[in-house]
Amino acid sequence: MIGRIATIKGRVVGTKYASSSFGSPTFLDVGARYPNPRRFSVVIWTENRALFGQPENRYRGRSICVRGYVSSYGGTPQIEASSPAQIAMAR
Repeated sequence: MIGRIATIKGRVVGTKYASSSFGSPTFLDVGARYPNPRRFSVVIWTENRALFGQPENRYRGRSICVRGYVSSYGGTPQIEASSPAQIAMAR
C-alpha cells in the first residue's frame, strides 16, 4: 500500500502526543503498539491538532478507518492525517 491512497481499518491500541518532539506530532498506533514494527501509524502534526481536539484520547481504544496517502517512516507504514474527515469510527 505504500505510495498509494488507501483506507486502513483497525483498532487504535496506543497513542502518544510527542509535544517536545520536532513538529509536536500525535501518533495513533493501529494494530500494534510502538515500537512493534508491525504497527500502522497515523500521524497528526501540531498545525492540524486543534482540528482533532485531543486525538490521543478521542481515538484510543477505538476501531477507526483512516484514508490518505500511505508512506513509510523508518520502515513503518503511516498516513499523515490533516483533517478529521480522514478518520471515521469503524463498526
